[in-house]
Amino acid sequence: MIGNALRNRVVALACAAATIMLLVPAVQAQEPLLLERHIIVDRHGWQRPVDAAAALVPADWKTTSGIDWMRRCSADKIFDTRFVTRSADGRRGLQMLPGLKLDFFDIRFNPDAFAALIPAVPGTEGMLQAQMQQQQMEMQQKIEALKRQIAGTDCHWSPAIDARTIVERFVIPRRAPGGRVIAEEPLPEIEQMLARQAAQLTPVQGSRPWQQARRVRIAFNNGGVATEADLVIVAYGVVAEGNPNDINVNTMHTTWTFPIVTRWAPAGELDAMSSTFDTIEQSWRFNPRWSAATAKVRANIAAIEREGARRRHEIWMQTQREISDMQMQSWQSRQDTADQAHQDFLDVIHEVRPMLDPVSGHEVDMPIHYDDFYVSDQGQYLALEAGQDPGALYPDQVWTEMTPAR
Repeated sequence: MIGNALRNRVVALACAAATIMLLVPAVQAQEPLLLERHIIVDRHGWQRPVDAAAALVPADWKTTSGIDWMRRCSADKIFDTRFVTRSADGRRGLQMLPGLKLDFFDIRFNPDAFAALIPAVPGTEGMLQAQMQQQQMEMQQKIEALKRQIAGTDCHWSPAIDARTIVERFVIPRRAPGGRVIAEEPLPEIEQMLARQAAQLTPVQGSRPWQQARRVRIAFNNGGVATEADLVIVAYGVVAEGNPNDINVNTMHTTWTFPIVTRWAPAGELDAMSSTFDTIEQSWRFNPRWSAATAKVRANIAAIEREGARRRHEIWMQTQREISDMQMQSWQSRQDTADQAHQDFLDVIHEVRPMLDPVSGHEVDMPIHYDDFYVSDQGQYLALEAGQDPGALYPDQVWTEMTPAR
């Protein structure tokens, strides 16, 4: 199981790769883009609804979200984040799909090891063969029972496979029937992060960790409209192999993927909409109090499962008491320091510029290809080219210029 910090970082990176209002006059004389701040609410993990995260989304798109706790089978057995925002006609949108979990177990009979054992125990060949066959039959029965148990969930029976094959086997049939992969590119920054994390683990004899991050583009039919989608697949896993000299050689594969960030649009429009999608993805922010509380849930999962929502509520209340406003500011300061170089890099490659709202104190990622940014008395944001007058464009509001956040 992965920790909250790594999980949140990779989800944020995947988002990067892949009611506050924002008015952005788009490039090439397109209509202004109006965005609103959507709150992802955890309604089931605690005894009252709790804000888990927030993101900016187009105001005229339909957005649904939530936190699902203790799903029957999932890459994260604790909770999954649901998030989808789409245009009114459904032809454009962005979605965070639940992560997948792949399990596989194989038992292979080793005739050489068996033959070497027979001379050492004369007269037992028939008995040993029967025992081996019985073990293999029992294992196969357990495998078939597991397959039935996970049918229809986000868990699948499969050996370790690459990102493209994950999309072809498990995403396309369920989410985009008839679709096909048309492009793939690596995401080395995420792979390097996972590799560094894996290097810190204590090596286990016979096991081999692996990781892969890819952006996979697919083409499919969306209600009669030729559509393309980019999916960010971040997968990691372990392949464990038994002693090759045993009579029965066991091999076990376990693979997890992080939540799959997906953006789609009519064929030929996906790249042109990257600014809109980047703004949504880069605006994603987790609530630190919620993250801290869920981290405690992970650390005390045995107690949580026994005592249910009452105990989760106690942890939430305790966390709120422990994380005072001053501690929250300290946490944010440490987080900003640790992530500064990393975030600056992301800002450049994803064409966003963090600006500070002088009224609310919020940090908002604005498109980097604009020059000036303003906030209005109605809580709306405006991105303009140099020399444009916000009062002339929107005279019914009072505008204040924003400053760089860092």
